[in-house]
Amino acid sequence: MTQASLDTQLQKVNRKIRRVEKNVKEQREVEQQNKAFLEEVDKQVDTLRGVLMTRLDGFLSSLSEGVRAYEGENSLNIQHGLVRTEEDRSRLGVVHAGIEQLLQENDPFQFIKEYMSCAKSYRRLLKRPLFQPHAVTMDTEVIEECMEGKLEDFMTDLREHITTLINAVCKGDEVDEDEGVEEEEEEEEDNSEENEDENDSSNEDEEQEEEMSNDEEDSDHSLSTYDLTPEEEEEEEDE
Repeated sequence: MTQASLDTQLQKVNRKIRRVEKNVKEQREVEQQNKAFLEEVDKQVDTLRGVLMTRLDGFLSSLSEGVRAYEGENSLNIQHGLVRTEEDRSRLGVVHAGIEQLLQENDPFQFIKEYMSCAKSYRRLLKRPLFQPHAVTMDTEVIEECMEGKLEDFMTDLREHITTLINAVCKGDEVDEDEGVEEEEEEEEDNSEENEDENDSSNEDEEQEEEMSNDEEDSDHSLSTYDLTPEEEEEEEDE
Protein backbone atom coordinates (compact mmCIF):
# COMPACT_ATOMS: atom_id res chain seq x y z
CA MET A 1 0.00 0.00 0.00
CA THR A 2 1.58 3.28 -1.15
CA GLN A 3 1.59 6.70 0.48
CA ALA A 4 -0.98 7.95 -2.06
CA SER A 5 -3.29 5.04 -1.20
CA LEU A 6 -3.02 5.86 2.49
CA ASP A 7 -3.84 9.50 1.82
CA THR A 8 -6.91 8.43 -0.13
CA GLN A 9 -8.04 6.14 2.66
CA LEU A 10 -7.49 8.92 5.18
CA GLN A 11 -9.70 11.28 3.16
CA LYS A 12 -12.43 8.67 3.03
CA VAL A 13 -12.22 8.13 6.78
CA ASN A 14 -12.44 11.87 7.38
CA ARG A 15 -15.52 12.11 5.15
CA LYS A 16 -17.19 9.27 7.00
CA ILE A 17 -16.32 10.80 10.35
CA ARG A 18 -17.92 14.07 9.24
CA ARG A 19 -20.97 12.11 8.11
CA VAL A 20 -21.22 10.35 11.48
CA GLU A 21 -20.87 13.65 13.33
CA LYS A 22 -23.58 15.14 11.14
CA ASN A 23 -25.85 12.18 11.89
CA VAL A 24 -25.27 12.63 15.62
CA LYS A 25 -26.04 16.33 15.33
CA GLU A 26 -29.22 15.64 13.36
CA GLN A 27 -30.36 13.08 15.93
CA ARG A 28 -29.74 15.55 18.75
CA GLU A 29 -31.73 18.19 16.89
CA VAL A 30 -34.59 15.75 16.33
CA GLU A 31 -34.49 14.83 20.01
CA GLN A 32 -34.75 18.50 20.99
CA GLN A 33 -37.54 19.05 18.47
CA ASN A 34 -39.49 16.11 19.87
CA LYS A 35 -39.02 17.40 23.40
CA ALA A 36 -40.18 20.88 22.40
CA PHE A 37 -43.11 19.32 20.54
CA LEU A 38 -44.23 17.40 23.63
CA GLU A 39 -43.91 20.49 25.81
CA GLU A 40 -46.01 22.49 23.36
CA VAL A 41 -48.64 19.74 23.22
CA ASP A 42 -48.82 19.61 27.03
CA LYS A 43 -49.19 23.38 27.12
CA GLN A 44 -52.01 23.39 24.57
CA VAL A 45 -53.76 20.49 26.28
CA ASP A 46 -53.61 22.28 29.64
CA THR A 47 -55.05 25.39 28.05
CA LEU A 48 -57.82 23.38 26.43
CA ARG A 49 -58.49 21.60 29.71
CA GLY A 50 -59.19 24.93 31.38
CA VAL A 51 -61.48 26.00 28.55
CA LEU A 52 -63.38 22.71 28.52
CA MET A 53 -63.78 22.67 32.30
CA THR A 54 -65.34 26.11 32.07
CA ARG A 55 -67.60 24.95 29.24
CA LEU A 56 -68.50 21.81 31.21
CA ASP A 57 -69.49 23.84 34.25
CA GLY A 58 -71.60 26.04 32.01
CA PHE A 59 -73.21 23.02 30.38
CA LEU A 60 -74.11 21.41 33.71
CA SER A 61 -75.44 24.71 35.01
CA SER A 62 -77.60 25.06 31.90
CA LEU A 63 -79.09 21.63 32.57
CA SER A 64 -80.06 22.67 36.08
CA GLU A 65 -81.38 26.02 34.88
CA GLY A 66 -83.47 24.32 32.18
CA VAL A 67 -85.09 22.01 34.72
CA ARG A 68 -85.67 24.88 37.13
CA ALA A 69 -87.25 27.00 34.40
CA TYR A 70 -89.63 24.18 33.53
CA GLU A 71 -90.39 23.62 37.21
CA GLY A 72 -91.06 27.37 37.59
CA GLU A 73 -93.92 27.20 35.12
CA ASN A 74 -95.46 24.30 37.00
CA SER A 75 -94.92 26.11 40.26
CA LEU A 76 -97.14 28.97 39.09
CA ASN A 77 -99.94 26.53 38.35
CA ILE A 78 -99.47 24.89 41.73
CA GLN A 79 -99.55 28.25 43.52
CA HIS A 80 -102.76 29.16 41.70
CA GLY A 81 -104.33 25.85 42.76
CA LEU A 82 -103.24 26.41 46.35
CA VAL A 83 -104.89 29.82 46.40
CA ARG A 84 -108.16 28.36 45.11
CA THR A 85 -107.96 25.51 47.61
CA GLU A 86 -107.32 27.90 50.49
CA GLU A 87 -110.44 29.85 49.45
CA ASP A 88 -112.49 26.67 49.63
CA ARG A 89 -111.11 25.84 53.04
CA SER A 90 -111.80 29.33 54.34
CA ARG A 91 -115.38 29.25 53.06
CA LEU A 92 -116.06 25.85 54.57
CA GLY A 93 -114.49 27.00 57.81
CA VAL A 94 -117.00 29.84 58.03
CA VAL A 95 -119.91 27.46 57.50
CA HIS A 96 -118.47 24.97 59.99
CA ALA A 97 -118.05 27.61 62.69
CA GLY A 98 -121.55 29.01 62.10
CA ILE A 99 -123.23 25.64 62.36
CA GLU A 100 -121.34 24.79 65.56
CA GLN A 101 -122.46 28.09 67.04
CA LEU A 102 -126.08 27.34 66.19
CA LEU A 103 -125.82 23.92 67.77
CA GLN A 104 -124.67 25.51 71.01
CA GLU A 105 -127.70 27.82 71.19
CA ASN A 106 -130.12 26.63 73.94
CA ASP A 107 -132.79 29.22 73.45
CA PRO A 108 -135.19 27.83 70.84
CA PHE A 109 -136.44 31.26 69.75
CA GLN A 110 -132.89 32.58 69.38
CA PHE A 111 -131.86 29.43 67.56
CA ILE A 112 -134.69 29.81 65.05
CA LYS A 113 -133.89 33.49 64.55
CA GLU A 114 -130.19 32.87 63.85
CA TYR A 115 -130.90 29.86 61.72
CA MET A 116 -133.32 31.79 59.55
CA SER A 117 -130.77 34.53 59.05
CA CYS A 118 -127.78 32.24 58.34
CA ALA A 119 -129.20 29.07 56.82
CA LYS A 120 -129.66 30.55 53.37
CA SER A 121 -126.08 31.88 53.35
CA TYR A 122 -124.67 28.57 54.57
CA ARG A 123 -126.57 26.65 51.91
CA ARG A 124 -125.24 28.99 49.23
CA LEU A 125 -121.65 28.55 50.44
CA LEU A 126 -121.99 24.79 50.56
CA LYS A 127 -123.37 24.64 47.03
CA ARG A 128 -120.25 26.20 45.57
CA PRO A 129 -118.17 23.50 43.84
CA LEU A 130 -114.76 22.77 45.24
CA PHE A 131 -111.73 23.57 43.13
CA GLN A 132 -110.21 20.43 41.62
CA PRO A 133 -106.48 20.93 41.09
CA HIS A 134 -104.85 19.09 38.25
CA ALA A 135 -101.95 16.82 39.13
CA VAL A 136 -98.98 18.91 37.98
CA THR A 137 -95.96 16.63 37.73
CA MET A 138 -92.62 17.03 36.00
CA ASP A 139 -92.86 15.97 32.37
CA THR A 140 -89.67 13.94 32.00
CA GLU A 141 -90.06 13.68 28.22
CA VAL A 142 -89.91 17.44 27.85
CA ILE A 143 -86.97 17.63 30.25
CA GLU A 144 -85.15 14.85 28.36
CA GLU A 145 -85.66 16.62 25.03
CA CYS A 146 -84.33 19.86 26.50
CA MET A 147 -81.28 18.15 28.00
CA GLU A 148 -80.47 16.26 24.80
CA GLY A 149 -80.58 19.51 22.84
CA LYS A 150 -78.16 21.14 25.26
CA LEU A 151 -75.94 18.03 25.15
CA GLU A 152 -75.79 18.15 21.36
CA ASP A 153 -74.74 21.79 21.45
CA PHE A 154 -72.11 21.04 24.08
CA MET A 155 -70.70 18.08 22.12
CA THR A 156 -70.52 20.17 18.94
CA ASP A 157 -68.62 22.88 20.79
CA LEU A 158 -66.40 20.26 22.43
CA ARG A 159 -65.64 18.59 19.08
CA GLU A 160 -64.72 21.92 17.51
CA HIS A 161 -62.24 22.74 20.27
CA ILE A 162 -60.62 19.29 20.19
CA THR A 163 -60.46 19.29 16.38
CA THR A 164 -58.74 22.67 16.50
CA LEU A 165 -56.20 21.26 18.97
CA ILE A 166 -55.57 18.18 16.82
CA ASN A 167 -55.04 20.29 13.70
CA ALA A 168 -52.68 22.59 15.56
CA VAL A 169 -50.67 19.69 16.96
CA CYS A 170 -50.66 17.29 14.03
CA LYS A 171 -50.45 19.61 11.03
CA GLY A 172 -47.96 18.33 8.49
CA ASP A 173 -44.64 20.16 8.17
CA GLU A 174 -43.41 20.74 4.64
CA VAL A 175 -40.14 18.99 3.85
CA ASP A 176 -37.29 21.23 2.79
CA GLU A 177 -36.56 20.29 -0.85
CA ASP A 178 -32.96 21.54 -0.71
CA GLU A 179 -32.33 19.47 2.38
CA GLY A 180 -33.78 16.41 0.68
CA VAL A 181 -31.60 16.90 -2.39
CA GLU A 182 -28.54 17.37 -0.20
CA GLU A 183 -29.27 14.16 1.70
CA GLU A 184 -29.71 12.25 -1.58
CA GLU A 185 -26.39 13.56 -2.88
CA GLU A 186 -24.68 12.56 0.35
CA GLU A 187 -26.21 9.10 0.16
CA GLU A 188 -25.05 8.71 -3.43
CA GLU A 189 -21.59 9.86 -2.41
CA ASP A 190 -21.53 7.36 0.45
CA ASN A 191 -22.68 4.57 -1.85
CA SER A 192 -20.04 5.55 -4.39
CA GLU A 193 -17.39 5.51 -1.69
CA GLU A 194 -18.57 2.12 -0.49
CA ASN A 195 -18.37 0.78 -4.04
CA GLU A 196 -14.89 2.23 -4.38
CA ASP A 197 -13.90 0.63 -1.11
CA GLU A 198 -15.21 -2.70 -2.33
CA ASN A 199 -13.34 -2.32 -5.61
CA ASP A 200 -10.20 -1.31 -3.79
CA SER A 201 -10.56 -4.26 -1.48
CA SER A 202 -11.07 -6.58 -4.45
CA ASN A 203 -8.04 -5.13 -6.18
CA GLU A 204 -5.97 -5.50 -3.07
CA ASP A 205 -7.10 -9.10 -2.72
CA GLU A 206 -6.21 -9.76 -6.35
CA GLU A 207 -2.81 -8.11 -5.87
CA GLN A 208 -2.18 -10.18 -2.77
CA GLU A 209 -3.21 -13.35 -4.58
CA GLU A 210 -0.96 -12.46 -7.51
CA GLU A 211 1.96 -11.73 -5.19
CA MET A 212 1.39 -15.00 -3.39
CA SER A 213 1.23 -16.83 -6.75
CA ASN A 214 4.50 -15.23 -7.86
CA ASP A 215 6.11 -16.09 -4.57
CA GLU A 216 5.01 -19.69 -4.95
CA GLU A 217 6.40 -19.88 -8.49
CA ASP A 218 9.72 -18.42 -7.38
CA SER A 219 9.78 -20.82 -4.49
CA ASP A 220 9.03 -23.81 -6.76
CA HIS A 221 11.71 -22.69 -9.20
CA SER A 222 14.24 -22.32 -6.40
CA LEU A 223 13.39 -25.70 -5.01
CA SER A 224 13.60 -27.36 -8.41
CA THR A 225 17.00 -25.76 -9.01
CA TYR A 226 18.20 -26.75 -5.61
CA ASP A 227 17.17 -30.40 -6.09
CA LEU A 228 19.15 -30.88 -9.40
CA THR A 229 22.35 -32.89 -9.31
CA PRO A 230 25.58 -31.50 -10.81
CA GLU A 231 25.15 -33.72 -13.88
CA GLU A 232 21.57 -32.53 -14.35
CA GLU A 233 22.67 -28.94 -13.97
CA GLU A 234 25.32 -29.41 -16.69
CA GLU A 235 22.70 -30.99 -18.97
CA GLU A 236 20.33 -28.12 -18.29
CA GLU A 237 23.08 -25.59 -19.12
CA ASP A 238 23.91 -27.46 -22.35
CA GLU A 239 20.26 -27.27 -23.30
